[in-house]
Amino acid sequence: MTEELLADPSSPEVSYLGVWSGEASRLKKLVSNVRPKYSIALDSGAETAKRYGVSERETVVVDPSGHIVWRGLPSNVKQIVESFQGDLAAARQLHAKAA
Repeated sequence: MTEELLADPSSPEVSYLGVWSGEASRLKKLVSNVRPKYSIALDSGAETAKRYGVSERETVVVDPSGHIVWRGLPSNVKQIVESFQGDLAAARQLHAKAA
């Protein structure tokens, strides 16, 4: 099932940072479907951590202009996905009220 969820890494629409496998691909699929031009890093590693000023163990979602829109130290990927989905739902509600 993991292979079904992995997007084409050569796609110019989505950039992925870090190594993806198993349940981590759920977050990648969520972000690529909802915000295709965002970058995501799971257990970001030294280079990404230095670039964005986060811990090497943090997961980050970065918008096209390089700003972090979500970050966290997850105990599992399911919590990341649920949190990010909740953040998106809240943002949509605020946007709908403002319109």
